[in-house]
Amino acid sequence: MRKSTWKSIAFLNVPELSESELAHERHKQEIASALGRVRSRLDTIHGLVRQEKEQDAELLARAALVDLANLLPLLGEGKPVETPTAAAQALSGLFQSQLSDLTQEENTTIAPKLELIDALFWMLRKRARRIVTTELITRRNQYEVKRRWQVGITLGLILATMSAIFTIHQHRKSRQYISDLDSMSVTVDIDHKQGYIREWLFSDVIDGPHGFGRNIDVDFMETAGGEPRILPIPGMASRLIDDTTTIWRSIVSPTDTIDVSGLLEHRDNAVVYAFTTIHSSSSRLITLFLGSDDGIKVWLNGKVVFQENRLRVLKQDENRVQVNLREGVNALLLKITQDKGPWGFSCRIETETETDGPDA
Repeated sequence: MRKSTWKSIAFLNVPELSESELAHERHKQEIASALGRVRSRLDTIHGLVRQEKEQDAELLARAALVDLANLLPLLGEGKPVETPTAAAQALSGLFQSQLSDLTQEENTTIAPKLELIDALFWMLRKRARRIVTTELITRRNQYEVKRRWQVGITLGLILATMSAIFTIHQHRKSRQYISDLDSMSVTVDIDHKQGYIREWLFSDVIDGPHGFGRNIDVDFMETAGGEPRILPIPGMASRLIDDTTTIWRSIVSPTDTIDVSGLLEHRDNAVVYAFTTIHSSSSRLITLFLGSDDGIKVWLNGKVVFQENRLRVLKQDENRVQVNLREGVNALLLKITQDKGPWGFSCRIETETETDGPDA
């Protein structure tokens, strides 16, 4: 590997601590070890007291007193001691005359001594933890801060790049979709004819294994480009998510209401897609008047503009939704879901919003 490459990743090398930094870390470890020893000895003393072995507990209590006094030098207070009497004298500034009881061998019980030693331990532990938990600003700490910033910036750049790539990809797909849409033949020319749409391009009837309530949200066309992007033509085969294939067929209904069961086939718990293209000479606001038995979901130029997911009978113009047509060819895709019984839908277009009838 070339030197320039090594330099580019030099920030990954953890710097060594200086002698003063190492001494500080060793000092913290010594304090932590001393606290651990005293805590362990106190636990043993409490155990002996519970076993009524007061003589053994007395001996360990004196030793614990020495351990506590020898914490003071580590905290920058006093000198090391070796005897309980010296320890009591070193600690006298904390509890003054009460410590004299700790060195008396007669006429005293272990209980008050142990209580006092416990209080001393927690007092010194509080002081010690101020040192043990203090973070020295070392070159290693600075390295950690620098590394975290570099990792954060790197991740941010990666996410920003991925987002930009995704956005560019989506824009390309949108441009391709519009280009493909403009090249499609027109079924409905809104400038010359409005009203109910009778001519549709139908998929085959699709089984809905997910249940009526969920079928409306399942993209059965995912493996064929997805519901928002599908632009079928007569005879086109689309692979469905269950690896079956549906063939799109152009069918003209003899009535304004589309009887799916009569025009295609009747099947319970099923789904069918109906597609058409609408040409407009200019961008304009129109109203779609919809009815369905049972559920319905509507896309205009790849965007969901309406959805009704409930069991109901077909009523023409039961719902209406205002949408904007683009100049040129527009894609209108309907998804009709079926539970049981009759199955159908209706859809008509008006360029002027009607004031009567129920809202969507």
